[in-house]
Amino acid sequence: MRLYYHLVFPHLSNTYLLVSEDTKEGILIDPGSLDIHLVQTIEKNQYSLKGILVTGNTPAHTDGIPTLLRVYPPVQVFTAERSLEECPCVSIHDGDILELGNFRIEVIGMPAYSRESVLYKIGHLVFTGDVLTAGKVGAVLNTFSRTLLIHRLRQYLSQWDPETILFPGYGPPSKAGIEVTRNAELHDPHLTFPDSQLIV
Repeated sequence: MRLYYHLVFPHLSNTYLLVSEDTKEGILIDPGSLDIHLVQTIEKNQYSLKGILVTGNTPAHTDGIPTLLRVYPPVQVFTAERSLEECPCVSIHDGDILELGNFRIEVIGMPAYSRESVLYKIGHLVFTGDVLTAGKVGAVLNTFSRTLLIHRLRQYLSQWDPETILFPGYGPPSKAGIEVTRNAELHDPHLTFPDSQLIV
């Protein structure tokens, strides 16, 4: 696999293009825009887009979708929403497994952050959107939601190989092992409920 990182203006968010070098098939994650640089990368290498994955319904992750669907009309959009800006979508849910070309994609819901927020795990790569950035947990409206979110993140991060690479919606990548051991927000003792009280 080859991963291209694309910084989106004006949001300063991350868009990712993941491709199979064997089949030239690719998927886009969180296309906040479709500019000439991204198009050139796709066209110059003769990549065939198999799908668009959306981690959350915010402009920084979706603004490029209408243009993408005009340029690459057969491409499907996968999101926990039923529609995005009147664009047709394939609705996904926690626990779904997507098979797009050579890619096997695990969908991990994060309802404590927002109803439509998901992570995508593809091999040893995880795309976390706004839920988790390097050293920080995504902001939520109340302490209870934050506790549920931290519990769910710790549950998955501790299961994954420490070398699993995390690609956020903003900022630099990190690794599961680093977040488990170094992210102070995942270890706030004031936000830990007994497991019997947690519903996720």
